[in-house]
Amino acid sequence: MYRKLYSFRGTDIASKGAKVMVVVLPEGGAKGMDDFIFQHGEKEFNKLVENALTIDEWRKKLEKDWERDKIQEKLEKNPER
Repeated sequence: MYRKLYSFRGTDIASKGAKVMVVVLPEGGAKGMDDFIFQHGEKEFNKLVENALTIDEWRKKLEKDWERDKIQEKLEKNPER
């Protein structure tokens, strides 16, 4: 749900001419940017910022990840296939 909301907001803001970038936090204990910075430091966070995705790149990545997850779920339900 949050991804849909963020995607909509980001797309809406981008349509007004702003360059919207998405910082993707790695899986782990960090719940947000402040947690990540506290756990890993400013330098590591800056690396994430340098690799930030545009809103369109992020949406495409999400769609690809969702498709992969759907395929994985089908394989797990029907292992013979």
